[in-house]
Amino acid sequence: MGSAWIRMGLYAQFQVLVLVSRTAILNTRSPHIAYEQYIMYNMYIMYVIMRRKREGIIMTGVSHPATKVRQEFADFLDDARLRPQYIKRRNYQYIVVPADTFETLVPLTVSVKDQTDEDGSHFTENNQFPDVIGFGATAEEAFSSFKEGLAAYSYEYYERFSLFSMAPGRAEQAPMILRLVSHYERYGNLDSIVKAS
Repeated sequence: MGSAWIRMGLYAQFQVLVLVSRTAILNTRSPHIAYEQYIMYNMYIMYVIMRRKREGIIMTGVSHPATKVRQEFADFLDDARLRPQYIKRRNYQYIVVPADTFETLVPLTVSVKDQTDEDGSHFTENNQFPDVIGFGATAEEAFSSFKEGLAAYSYEYYERFSLFSMAPGRAEQAPMILRLVSHYERYGNLDSIVKAS
């Protein structure tokens, strides 16, 4: 079984090398320079493979057992700052991603348009979140009301995530909700996400 995993790892590394070499040739005027870059990268990959084999690290699989994470939690979080980390507990896989990395992976802008009602009051809404509407005597008040309402809705969704993330009309909002909650937890507002169109 171990040799099969190693062969799979070597094959994956070979595919990476082919892709890198092709990219280098396309982006380099001299094919000789591209070939030298390919050889250097190939030598580095083989060094990593041999080192990991010597250290007993399986080439495929990046999940950390939950028991090991508990024992080395501080180191685990430090590693998560460099790249996402995976945890395996029983039959479940978990991923740990820093908030700033998550916000980069899930960009979000909520555009709202000011509208005027028959009585002269203002309201704002967004098609992605039809349950949230901002009201106010002025456009500024309506815009502020929408942001407050969106924050409240995001936390309500989060508290009932197992239900809302499976509900028709709400399931597609799940990634955006996590992004909104993450942003609000960091900054205490949604000013840089909600924009007036």
